[in-house]
Amino acid sequence: MIKINKSPVLTSQNYGINYFEIDEKLLNQKFDKFETYKIKNDQNVKVEALNKKISNPMSNELSIQSQNQANFQKQIVFENTSKDITNIKFDVSRPLVDVIDIVVKKDASAKLILEYSSNENMYHNGVLNLTLEKDAELDIVILYNMKNSSNNFVSINSNIDNNSQLNIFIIDFGCQNSVQRLENSLNGDYSVFSLNSIYFGSNTDNLGINYLSNVFGKSTQTYMNSICVLDGHAKKNFVGTIDFKQGSKKSVGDVSENCIMLSKTAKSLSTPILLCGEEDVDGKHSSSLGKIDEDELFYMMTRGISKQDAIKLLIKAKLSKLLNNIFDEQLREKIKERIEDKLNEHR
Repeated sequence: MIKINKSPVLTSQNYGINYFEIDEKLLNQKFDKFETYKIKNDQNVKVEALNKKISNPMSNELSIQSQNQANFQKQIVFENTSKDITNIKFDVSRPLVDVIDIVVKKDASAKLILEYSSNENMYHNGVLNLTLEKDAELDIVILYNMKNSSNNFVSINSNIDNNSQLNIFIIDFGCQNSVQRLENSLNGDYSVFSLNSIYFGSNTDNLGINYLSNVFGKSTQTYMNSICVLDGHAKKNFVGTIDFKQGSKKSVGDVSENCIMLSKTAKSLSTPILLCGEEDVDGKHSSSLGKIDEDELFYMMTRGISKQDAIKLLIKAKLSKLLNNIFDEQLREKIKERIEDKLNEHR
């Protein structure tokens, strides 16, 4: 076994959440040239081959694989404000190691969708680098819809300059091992980082979520909000950290996670963390874990709604608050349909 996705702060009290362990044999894959993808973008967007190696901070083993065996490498540059939505769809029908470097130039704004789906049990090791120059804005939605016994390891790294804003939405429908590592750096003053994420775990899924926002600039804003739905024998580790560095005066940050348990056999570990090296900041964190509210459930059942349908309606109501932040209506409806399918699996 190898340890990946190390938490920013290791604590013996939360043993089992400090690392995510996987069998090293999972990394032994054959990586042929990857061509099952589609890119839709306008002429203002440059999509070119990436000619530099980028490491994967999730672990040394995954980093070596990303640097030496990547079978999809692209750099995407938004030089001006893009009128259309850039959409990249990956059909993960064979093992994929992708490295994507995205740059939003000064004063530019862009909207981007990344979709990963598989109809077979597949392996994915992905690295996504995001750089926002001064006065830039990026809205990005990342969708992982992998088959049950797939292995999905994703590392996202972002750097935000002065007066720029990054809005990320991640939707993960779970798989055998689904591990996310996101590290953001608010380098510039008055910069904004917003992360909304929804993830599901069912059957024997293992989820490892590790979000970190490093706050360097003054008067910045960090918002990280996650909702998890667990069923079956699924297990989930969540660590959400905001680290206020010295010099980050007048900055605010809020990290929260809400985990909905649909099974007595599912297991959830959650640790929201605030680190502070600056006095004049405002940080908040919260975590909640529990079943569907029995009073709400009873009320709906007295109105003739079955227990199964009532559970689905209550969950969809909670998720809709986040889903409304997705900028593309067609994708939003597609995700809602997949959520409906996922909830129909619950008995």
